[in-house]
Amino acid sequence: MKRVLCICCAALLLMPVAIFASGVRGGSAAEEKVVTVFSGSKDAADNTVKLRNEAFEKLTGIKVEWQMVPGAEDEFYDRTDIAVMGGDATDCIRLTNPLHTNRYATAGWLLPLDDLFKKAGYNPEPIFGKFLRRVNGKLFYLPYEQSIHAVYYNKKIFDDAGVPYPKAPWTWDDYVATAKKLTNRDKGLWGSYFVEEWEYYFYMLARQRGVPAYKADGSSNYDDPAFKDALKFMYDLGETFKVQPTYKEYLANKYTWDTFAAQGKFGMIYIGSWFTGLLTDPVTYPRDWKWGIVEAPAAGPSGKNNLMAGGTWAILKNAKHPQNAARYIAYVSENWYKEGGGIPARVNLTKEDVQGLLGAAIADKSGGSVTVAELDAALLHNSLGVQDEKITGAKAKEYTDIILREAQMYMSGEQSLDATVKNIKSQADKALLGK
Repeated sequence: MKRVLCICCAALLLMPVAIFASGVRGGSAAEEKVVTVFSGSKDAADNTVKLRNEAFEKLTGIKVEWQMVPGAEDEFYDRTDIAVMGGDATDCIRLTNPLHTNRYATAGWLLPLDDLFKKAGYNPEPIFGKFLRRVNGKLFYLPYEQSIHAVYYNKKIFDDAGVPYPKAPWTWDDYVATAKKLTNRDKGLWGSYFVEEWEYYFYMLARQRGVPAYKADGSSNYDDPAFKDALKFMYDLGETFKVQPTYKEYLANKYTWDTFAAQGKFGMIYIGSWFTGLLTDPVTYPRDWKWGIVEAPAAGPSGKNNLMAGGTWAILKNAKHPQNAARYIAYVSENWYKEGGGIPARVNLTKEDVQGLLGAAIADKSGGSVTVAELDAALLHNSLGVQDEKITGAKAKEYTDIILREAQMYMSGEQSLDATVKNIKSQADKALLGK
């Protein structure tokens, strides 16, 4: 099922993060100088992975061995699941989204990290801060990236309407008020745009308020009023506030996830930080307008959180070299962005780090649209806490599929808000509890 590919040591002039170098001080004397990592077929062809592993080997003297999992990308977790349940002793795994991370943690397939880090003299708190997640009080994984949400806006539409650019802190009420000033149906201009085929927008406000998707008994918590409010908000944007196309118009015009970047008809969009890649790509998305970015709106006094997704590194429960693995996941989680790009899930970045991260990669490619300071204020040092953008927990995919299906029926006018909430609750409970 797997083969081992050893990564040979090579010189690489990369300075380690100081806190890592001084913190994780060495593996157990009983452990051989090896750490094993589950890797997919893409890793073998990815030079950034090779560079990162070589840098770790140079710093620590620990050889990184890939445990290659053959097959397509969507088969990776099916096969690693089977391996872990069968007693495989591979040390580490990269979990690329919150659903995978939650499933491995709640299934008991990951090794708790607190004691390992304590033994190594490593403290992740000042490095990852608000991005750390615990399961029942225990730390099972470290984040290596974050796709934090923000509001991106079309400066030309603001300028033409004589509307000031949005400033943080602000709320969704402020967002709607601003969108109304930008909307001009006669000119085909809309103040707001949401991708109305992504399920998490239909419970966005509840996530921002930290309202759990499950009750203590494992049943759906969708009858909490916060979920009803969240669903109604998405409906109202098009039908009541009339600041964006209705759901029927969205479908009729065949709008998609990249419509905001491809057309100059929308004032604002709330979306993950990966969206900067579209706005800094003038070949695929040519435009005659500049764009701005601002911190996400809060969902009222109890909703001062933002949504994010991102990948994590973890140690598997049967790990043969747990102390070496602790050093490895700390290193790659801190340093992933240096070769792999993306926005790191770190709170201890220096001004020089921020300049290097946001300058050449985004600001310099924005055509004069945004500055490093504006990007930093929206993406890295904003005033909000964080919540996973998606529902994670028992049968999360079935749960969110139900939400999407029923929400779209409500958005299209096929059923009432109360009926939609009732249907989601009852169907989710059946999926979760089997009754």
